[in-house]
Amino acid sequence: MKDRERWDTKYEGAAGRKQADPNAWVVEWAGELSGGRALDLASGTGRHALHLASAGWQVSAWDVSPVGLSILERRAGERGLSIETRAIDVLNEQPAEEELGFELVVCVLFLDRALFAELHRYVAPGGHLIFSTATEDLAGEKPPPRFRLRRGELAEGVPGFETVKTSESDGMAAILARRAE
Repeated sequence: MKDRERWDTKYEGAAGRKQADPNAWVVEWAGELSGGRALDLASGTGRHALHLASAGWQVSAWDVSPVGLSILERRAGERGLSIETRAIDVLNEQPAEEELGFELVVCVLFLDRALFAELHRYVAPGGHLIFSTATEDLAGEKPPPRFRLRRGELAEGVPGFETVKTSESDGMAAILARRAE
């Protein structure tokens, strides 16, 4: 089953009916930044996009699942928020350069090491990346090992970024990083 079909099926079920709170790292650090254009990358049903839009960011949400994005659009409409959505498989489709250059890119619980090495392209010079995902220490079977960071891997930094702050505990790692000017 392709990624789009798998995620659409997931969001048509229970995962589409509940809305998790935004990641604490995103809430804390996005509130410290000045605003502008933000991208919620691999947004799913948009818990981070909704938070950023309510905090005054001009938000785009990109995800492989049109079903997840339609749930996000409904939730944004109910809250009077404007969020641009785009169904895109960033692992197989390259966004045009003019679509990039965000002041903030948020990526939570999505890891593909090839894309990880390209994230600097998504962020404007001087902009920030907030990235958080599972590590090999997370209890349980999901996500599978290939979608988990090694212990200490994120603390080594993200290509093209200067590390501002990192955290790793309870099977999760997070980083706030700034793209060099």
